[in-house]
Amino acid sequence: MHNVWPPIRHNKRQPPVMYHDTTSGFYGKGKLQAIQLFNRIKYLQDIPEIFNNPKSTYTDIERAGDRFIIALYSNTKKVA
Repeated sequence: MHNVWPPIRHNKRQPPVMYHDTTSGFYGKGKLQAIQLFNRIKYLQDIPEIFNNPKSTYTDIERAGDRFIIALYSNTKKVA
């Protein structure tokens, strides 16, 4: 096992640089895949507006989220 702390720094006055992803993703799906889904399916393109609208009701947000998750995990490819 290797020691990873304390980090080796040339300038001890500088804090260590932390690189990490702070955005959650959906299980088995990448964030890029989710964004591409919005761009590909017109039925979903109003969802960001619903999420960002302070006047949206809980029901509006819940329905929009359900539509997105169903579309994300649905198998839309037809088998020939």
